[in-house]
Amino acid sequence: TAGHSSGSCAPRTATRSGVTTGASRAASKPPSPMPGARSVDRRAWLLLAVPHRFFFLTGVIQIAVIALWWACVLAARAWPVVAAPAAAVPEPSLHALVMLCGFAPFFMFGFLFTAGPRWLGVEPPPPSAWRPPGALAALAGLALVPLEVAGLASGPFLLRLAAGAYASGWLGLALVF
Repeated sequence: TAGHSSGSCAPRTATRSGVTTGASRAASKPPSPMPGARSVDRRAWLLLAVPHRFFFLTGVIQIAVIALWWACVLAARAWPVVAAPAAAVPEPSLHALVMLCGFAPFFMFGFLFTAGPRWLGVEPPPPSAWRPPGALAALAGLALVPLEVAGLASGPFLLRLAAGAYASGWLGLALVF
């Protein structure tokens, strides 16, 4: 019957004849929002255009940094010949913070800002609303582990400052949603 799968994976859209095709959607696609832009600029724009891309990528980078740091901590505990990373606060405390409150909220907010408005039938917040608190949370969250390692020189002040900025970013995102 008309309107059922034609073997194509492209999304179906209605045409004048009432038959749905994926090709008609591709043909009616609006032009790129940045005509003439270099591909690097376009990729950066695509990353910041929708929340799930930004937050998911930040979450993946965060978990990679955390895993690398924690592997160094565990290696130093298992083998005395391996030097332990410097620590401004006890490693288990920071590990608990970044595992529970570190990378997971990036995935949660990415999902909520993308699927939440659709489920609730409301307009999604504009990028200008979620980008500033999202960038604050991302930068502060990604700074937690490096500041932990470098914290012996400056004490835990910068680490606490980053944790406060991180919490402020999440609070800002919660208020936007």
